[in-house]
Amino acid sequence: MSNPSKKNKCQLEIQNPKINGSLTVALGYGEFLKVASENGFDYFNNSWVSLGRQSTFDKATLIRFTHWEGLKGTMAIGCHNETGGYVGMCPYETAILRESDTPDGAVLIIKGRAEESRYLEEIYKTLAPEY
Repeated sequence: MSNPSKKNKCQLEIQNPKINGSLTVALGYGEFLKVASENGFDYFNNSWVSLGRQSTFDKATLIRFTHWEGLKGTMAIGCHNETGGYVGMCPYETAILRESDTPDGAVLIIKGRAEESRYLEEIYKTLAPEY
């Protein structure tokens, strides 16, 4: 049995053409604040922000539901078309979540795009830790 490592990423990608979006769920290997920082979150001027490309930033939101709590923010990322050509900056929602009842439990990294963020939140609520 081997331990999780950055080389052995446990990642799930979900695509749903009905909502014109996709979602990636991965495990974070480290303490919550470290994983949040590595994925574009920072505590700046007494509030959480999400950092994007070209020095963009936006207010991040504290979220909590079912078994999870953490941060959610929208980052500006570079977008490409099907042939790989750059088409500009696009919003990409990221959530970093940790188990609500365990201080050193699992950390999830969820990144996605959808026509409406409510579609992504519906998926977040279905995630449950297994013991």
